[in-house]
Amino acid sequence: DGLEALGMQLVKNIEVGRTENSYAAQVGQLVSAGATCIVPIIAPGEVAKLMTATQQSGQKILIGGVTAAFSQDLLNSLGKSGDGILLAGANYLPTDTQIPAVQDMINAMKQYTPQTPPTTTYGTAAWGAATLLFSSVMPTINGTIDSASVMTALQNTTNATVGTYAPYTFAKQPPAAQFPRLRNTGILLWKVQDSMPHLESPDFTDIYKTVPLK
Repeated sequence: DGLEALGMQLVKNIEVGRTENSYAAQVGQLVSAGATCIVPIIAPGEVAKLMTATQQSGQKILIGGVTAAFSQDLLNSLGKSGDGILLAGANYLPTDTQIPAVQDMINAMKQYTPQTPPTTTYGTAAWGAATLLFSSVMPTINGTIDSASVMTALQNTTNATVGTYAPYTFAKQPPAAQFPRLRNTGILLWKVQDSMPHLESPDFTDIYKTVPLK
């Protein structure tokens, strides 16, 4: 639905095993179907094989994916072959040090857990969740802070700024009724160059407003 709303088309969907010796046959099928972009949903250890197959195809094929599937360790292992990969995600990465909330997280980690480097998207996700709770929810509670009062305050939250995520709102109905837990539809975009994801989005894009879910 999202592709069609943007004037594109899903030309082929190929199921693969947990591991494959090579992805040459699958890439060949995709090329024959007219695909110009591949979005792999495979184990991280398989991505290098896919990249090799796309390069050997002789076709210029864009690779896209979500940040949770392309860790910094994986991008480092891909080297130059990873150049041009497009990544999308709901929260900033630890490498986005130009973002004040990310820098706050890094500074706090240096102070309290200097032995733990900020390396994955899960770190900024956790920081955003903690910021939402401690900065936007708990200050609104009068009286005892317990699970019930936190849930009540959370359900009344509107446009809560969490730094590493787009603002959260729980006080209104979710934008898509068929996805009642989808409360944040803001996404960011990165392009990989020299093993590093470079932020391409000046700010969050509300994907639901761009591509309404049917």
